[in-house]
Amino acid sequence: MDKTTKEILTEARSLITNPDKWIKGNFALTDDHQYSAISFEADATCWCAWGALENAYGSFMNREHPAYVALSYAADGRGLAGFNDDSTHEEVLTAFDKAIENCKEE
Repeated sequence: MDKTTKEILTEARSLITNPDKWIKGNFALTDDHQYSAISFEADATCWCAWGALENAYGSFMNREHPAYVALSYAADGRGLAGFNDDSTHEEVLTAFDKAIENCKEE
């Protein structure tokens, strides 16, 4: 069964709730923060906002995916890579909260 947009957003937010699991400048890193990782593979242990969405989705995600669109809209229409890297952890979590709140039940 496919996950709903709200489920993807909620799961992605939970991945980066701990500030030690949220990063800037990369989609995902390994546990030691030294190596890049594919965001939805097992060796990824910390993520940017977009990487967390991909992890929750289980695959690469383009800008047209409803979860990306919802989070981008909640981030005032900004692209997620730039928004993540130019924002605080709290601002990113707030955008997730807005996106989750704005999701209609699917």
